[in-house]
Amino acid sequence: MAAKLEEHFVNVYEVGACVDAGGNFPGATNAAYDLVYHLFEKKPETSFHLDAAGVKKFSPVSVMREQEGVYMSYLTKPEAISRILPPPLKPFSLPVVTLSVCHIADPSFADNYYEAILGVYAYLGDKLGLYPISLVLGGQGAEMAVAAGRDNGSMPKKLGAEFVIRKEGDNVHATVVRRGTQLVDLELEIGAYNSPLTALLYQSPEPGKKTYGGGFYYHFDRLPDEKGVSRFQHAALLTNLCEYDYKLWKPGFAKLKLQSSLDDPWAELPITTIVGGAYSKNDLTVQKETKVMDLEADKVMPYLLTGYYDQTLFGRTGRK
Repeated sequence: MAAKLEEHFVNVYEVGACVDAGGNFPGATNAAYDLVYHLFEKKPETSFHLDAAGVKKFSPVSVMREQEGVYMSYLTKPEAISRILPPPLKPFSLPVVTLSVCHIADPSFADNYYEAILGVYAYLGDKLGLYPISLVLGGQGAEMAVAAGRDNGSMPKKLGAEFVIRKEGDNVHATVVRRGTQLVDLELEIGAYNSPLTALLYQSPEPGKKTYGGGFYYHFDRLPDEKGVSRFQHAALLTNLCEYDYKLWKPGFAKLKLQSSLDDPWAELPITTIVGGAYSKNDLTVQKETKVMDLEADKVMPYLLTGYYDQTLFGRTGRK
């Protein structure tokens, strides 16, 4: 019976003659008492050692509920994108750069946090997706959001950014500062896009509508060999599938200034034409992530490192 019961119940325990056919009644009684006692024994809520059930609960589907902020895009110089786009990705036919500055109020994997994303559209074969160049985060839940995104999603995330998103009537002002440099100074006047192309780029969002998209991410490890020499290895290209569930989408006329710092060269993609932007409230669900192909680490690492690490890790501390 035990095997059949295990098909329907998570915990099935055997005592008495099921365990020891030659046992006696007192032994079976004591074993049953000991089992029941430990079943109801208060256990610590967390531990440095997890059981199998605890491991299975780790990092379920990521949901960024109640995400609110500004989405916008602009055109840059094609050669600027070609210079920083890792192989085997190829530039989109339009040199489009996307930028978002949002507050994620109720994520499934962290406390609330702020996030700014700088990305470009790119092709892998005939598949179009967003390649995020840099993500900077701040706020109470930023540490866990960075850890989850970098370790589980291979996303180039950094801590330490300071955010202000202020909406007064139809005017929205968003700024992002990291390590003393104002990377983003964004203004949005709600009403109409700079260009109708904005609606096409974002799949014409509106309240109650769901859209889908995906991006490209690069995984890598750095491990020492038997001689103690560390090398980058296990490089791979990943894609994901995201669902956007819109609660609000208000088109706007956008203005943008970007600055670069030693650690975050966000102005490396110069602004030639503002496409447009919007003020949005939405839930974002990362439905799945898929490995596409293995890569040679030496060929892609020059494109990736500065998105993950500040210049102090390259020996440029500025200290004397």
